[in-house]
Amino acid sequence: MGNKQCSITMKKEKELLVFTNKNLPYKISFNLNTGEYQKISDKETKTIKNVNPFFANVYYKNIINEEEFPIYDKMINMAAMEGYYLSNMGTVLKYLKKHLCWEQYLVLGIPVGVDVTFPLTYFPKDVLKTLQRAISLSETLKQSCRDSWRPRYALPEKITRFLQKDSDLFFNCIKYCSQFNDDKEFAQNFSFFYGRWNEFKTLVETYNYEYKSLLKYLCFLQDYEGYDYYGDVMNDLMDYVKMSDQLATICDRKGKFEKYPHFLASKHKIVSTNYNAVKKHMEEKLFAQRYNGSLEYTYGKYCIIEPKTTADILREAQQMHNCVASYIDRIVEGRTHVVLMRERANLEDSLVTVEVKEGHIKQAYQSCNTIITSEQREFLKKYAKNKDLILDNV
Repeated sequence: MGNKQCSITMKKEKELLVFTNKNLPYKISFNLNTGEYQKISDKETKTIKNVNPFFANVYYKNIINEEEFPIYDKMINMAAMEGYYLSNMGTVLKYLKKHLCWEQYLVLGIPVGVDVTFPLTYFPKDVLKTLQRAISLSETLKQSCRDSWRPRYALPEKITRFLQKDSDLFFNCIKYCSQFNDDKEFAQNFSFFYGRWNEFKTLVETYNYEYKSLLKYLCFLQDYEGYDYYGDVMNDLMDYVKMSDQLATICDRKGKFEKYPHFLASKHKIVSTNYNAVKKHMEEKLFAQRYNGSLEYTYGKYCIIEPKTTADILREAQQMHNCVASYIDRIVEGRTHVVLMRERANLEDSLVTVEVKEGHIKQAYQSCNTIITSEQREFLKKYAKNKDLILDNV
């Protein structure tokens, strides 16, 4: 029950970890279900908040015996690591209180990351079973791919917060993989959504790919079109789709392009050549499509205006001595918006450059990237509220 030279020992009693300090006339218990501490003496048992003095000057690793309590030794060490290598058992238990769910995973032999705060029941049983298979297979594949600087597949090595997705799509993909008995097919399908989730989700939700058909297509590309690394497949497809979608938009056929081309590498080159040929000539048209007046606003002495042309952005960069000109490509591609804050009485002179992205006001700076004034920030608060935006810490 711990190091014989240590003044503190631990034992397990049902849901409690009970600690005895031979230098003190009372014990301390830690409830693995509730995270409560109790002080246990001959006279009474009462709940307490601070147990650090009980463990003073005793290194936590000397208290618990790994052979006798492998699960709780693992949990305590994880809590110490999550708290950046703590030493006092009282402080370690404080961190463990946030992660009592670890026990559920570790009892079943499922590796778990220190960032996990959600219970095992978060996963439907079929999803959990498939994840266990993926975790088990990841170690096998790691051994077989040891000589490669880029792994051919991407599988989870443990349960982490990354697996706590807010979309049914993620669980549906995991369930889809469960049908593959062959380990290669299983790992290959799993890799494309797990290893490149943001791109996969974008293809499904923004470009209307059907997730099963997309996985089949990605596997086909890797197997028959000379792609060794799953990431290279996704990079080429995402690039091809973005350029094809923009070309279709220019031709008034938004969203209408070949989604599953054979010979993707060749198609990618053709589309890239066409896209670069028209991009320069169509930049102004694409730029104008990103602004429709919906971001403009007026209140008091200030207003927000939208740039009408790329020349407006270049002029802003020149007046404000900032790098906003480098944002033109991002604006054209629809990845962000830049709006211009002005004084109503002086619309021609630049005042504050503002970036609006994904429902947030991400940046707002005066000339030379100087921090805005409190008055300007108050105006941006009103602007954010009016446009249903979130004002970040600008």
